[in-house]
Amino acid sequence: MGRKCVLISYVWPEPQSSAAGLRHRNLIEALFRSGYEVAIASAAQNELGRQSCEQWAREWNGVSVKALQLNHSSFDEWISEKKPDLVMFDRFVVEEQFGWRVRGSAPEATCILDTSDLHFLRVSREKHSRLIPRDGNPLVGVGPVADAMEWDVDLACRELASIHRVDLTWLVSDFERELLTRQFGVDPRRLAVSRFAYPEQGRAPAGVAARDFGGRLGFCLLGNFRHAPNLDAFRWMRSVVWPKIRAELPAAELHIYGAYPTKEVMEAHSPRTGFLVHGRAESLDEVFALRRVSLAPLRFGAGIKGKISDSWWHGLPVVSTSIGLEGMSDGGSWGGRIADSVEAFARACVELHESEAEWIKAREHGRRVLREMFSTDRFERDFKAGLIQARENQGWRESDWIRRMMVHSTLDSYRYFGRWIQLKQSRANP
Repeated sequence: MGRKCVLISYVWPEPQSSAAGLRHRNLIEALFRSGYEVAIASAAQNELGRQSCEQWAREWNGVSVKALQLNHSSFDEWISEKKPDLVMFDRFVVEEQFGWRVRGSAPEATCILDTSDLHFLRVSREKHSRLIPRDGNPLVGVGPVADAMEWDVDLACRELASIHRVDLTWLVSDFERELLTRQFGVDPRRLAVSRFAYPEQGRAPAGVAARDFGGRLGFCLLGNFRHAPNLDAFRWMRSVVWPKIRAELPAAELHIYGAYPTKEVMEAHSPRTGFLVHGRAESLDEVFALRRVSLAPLRFGAGIKGKISDSWWHGLPVVSTSIGLEGMSDGGSWGGRIADSVEAFARACVELHESEAEWIKAREHGRRVLREMFSTDRFERDFKAGLIQARENQGWRESDWIRRMMVHSTLDSYRYFGRWIQLKQSRANP
């Protein structure tokens, strides 16, 4: 272990609860294999994620865990002692909170922003989706919000400023890279794509992933309910889509799993209508082992959808929307069906559930996408290329006047605001 990396995370990574958590595990393992000593740091309070990180620290010599205090000089002292070669910020709000401290105490460190997804894209789409009734058509605003007046301007400016301040931004889809370069004029050198990694055999035992059409029945829906697109998808499925599916398949069951279910979610459990809410799953095998079709009825969102790739990995075709398709296909085949209206979505679910030939074809297409887009080899290549690109970008920091302008005009405000909060807290707690 010669080089040092600090990963400052918005929340402690939870690989079993969210796609972002799985991606963080991929990154930490890749850093570790590349010879980095990795410190995972967060000010979050999600204990399950912290326990996962502490378990990694026990398993891997060279991985450590650091609980942070917000708006506190202890971070400056800690990172100054660490002297990291690389600092990764998990989402732009973390770069806003800690970026100025890193630049003051570890100015030589290469800085990378890991977006997980473009926050301003997802939130702008969420606001747009509120204008569409749940039983209306079209289902989603396909593609980016076309009218600049419909962007969430505050979030867009903040996230774009963060992208300009760091040496490299990691995105999880080609769509988001093209959006930033074409519509927002971001220099392509600032951006790199790094997806997820799935081992060739997958986590699931061969018997589970290989279970055939006749050994499966019914539908499943998976999603962390703290994530707004998943809660909206749950509501849309419950209120208008599932009744149409049950009208065609009266004995069908939908099994719903996800971390952090709300009271609304748990109270929707209805054995009489086959709408079965289980809450957090102990393992993905529990979610996928006996089900025939996985559902991802997303009306808005961004980035990579782990629920879709997890389904393919466990041998299930997926019915989703154009939002679900985005970032999950190379333009070729898709492992299931895509439908953007209530009627079309319900019809696709019924047809894929009932047709063995279509089901087998869809499953094979899903496996092909995993092999070609989400393999461990491809992730490792993209990861290493991104690190090289970030270090090269350091060479033009001084000549990059957009970056210097963003650092000068925005980081001072974060620095003075952070110090004001720290002073206020110290006076309140002498």
